[in-house]
Amino acid sequence: MISFPFTSQVTFNSEGQPIYDRASNSKEQRKWNNLLYTDGVDYRKSTAFQVMANSGMSVNVLGDGAWCKVAGAFGYEDQISRTLTVQASESLDRIDRVVLRNDFSTNKRAIDIYVLKGIAATTPQPPTLTKNSTVHEIALADIFISKNTTSIPQNRITDLRLNSYLCGTLGHALNDVDFSPYFLQLQTLIEDYKANSAQSLADLQDAIDNIVAGTGEMLKVAYDTNNSGVVDDSEKLGGQLPNYYATSTQVNNAQSSANSAQSTANSAQSTANSAQSTANNAMPRSGGALTGVTTVPDTNHTYGLRNIQIRPKGSGGWGADISTGNIYMSRK
Repeated sequence: MISFPFTSQVTFNSEGQPIYDRASNSKEQRKWNNLLYTDGVDYRKSTAFQVMANSGMSVNVLGDGAWCKVAGAFGYEDQISRTLTVQASESLDRIDRVVLRNDFSTNKRAIDIYVLKGIAATTPQPPTLTKNSTVHEIALADIFISKNTTSIPQNRITDLRLNSYLCGTLGHALNDVDFSPYFLQLQTLIEDYKANSAQSLADLQDAIDNIVAGTGEMLKVAYDTNNSGVVDDSEKLGGQLPNYYATSTQVNNAQSSANSAQSTANSAQSTANSAQSTANNAMPRSGGALTGVTTVPDTNHTYGLRNIQIRPKGSGGWGADISTGNIYMSRK
């Protein structure tokens, strides 16, 4: 088993060269890095290795402290930007690709930025990335080179950094762990929550419907709108229970009865006024004495004694009997 890091015990061979008994090589370190981190650019800085248009047939790749990881090795761009020259256009369109390349060959052993030239065609395709034991590439951007053009506008550059298949972002390798069992558990909890929520909403709707219908308990937000802890307008109850007060129906019925009684009273008053008018017409007054001949109903009538002199007529006329303030007249 290979394990590291450990401090080596140093010994020397016959030629005096040191021998480290716990030494590890770069290949083992890259394997370790691949266990911990994914390949890609460190996108915490959104301009990391972004490809931008420059003058003529060239592009700039932004750096300024950008990090990347390619096939287990890390790269750090300390320049603010790198300018790359793109080959001249041709008679047909072409797609070139800007890549980060990890070259393991002895004379390289480094990560650097390159432009892969595509093949000009009527329907051009970008060049394929190389991934083998010596070279490993990830794509930063595709550049569409229009036929016979002399410049590269920004809208012809397609950013590929967030394409997880071609590039991706530098992150923790635990992102690739199979979380499906946990997802199923979470999904079950979500479904249970949705079912319970649906039932709670149904119960709430029932309560609201009952309140509207007048058969349910009123919610606090309805009877205590200012959240004071006291029923709104409770002082108007006067300390009586609700059944002490008339309902709106009872009030309306009472009002209707009162209106009917008032109408009856008005009718009776009208009848009385009419009778009074008839009596007044039956007893004309002149100088305080009853004179002349008048016709009154055959029934008996009572008139108040108020400064009236009665002069009896002859036979067949009127007679008067006076009794305690009233005059009673009857036909002879």
